[in-house]
Amino acid sequence: MTHEQPHSVAPELDSADLPAFEAAYQAAQKSLAESGIPIGASIARDGVVIADGHN
Repeated sequence: MTHEQPHSVAPELDSADLPAFEAAYQAAQKSLAESGIPIGASIARDGVVIADGHN
């Protein structure tokens, strides 16, 4: 019986992705502070956050 290693479909991330992740995290924190479910999102282009929001 052979066991194959799991295959990841997640893209590799680099430091250019961090601003978008930070913006999404901060948006989630804002939602939590407003007694909401902590869900945040961001959109980035070429390492620059162009939009973010929360539920």
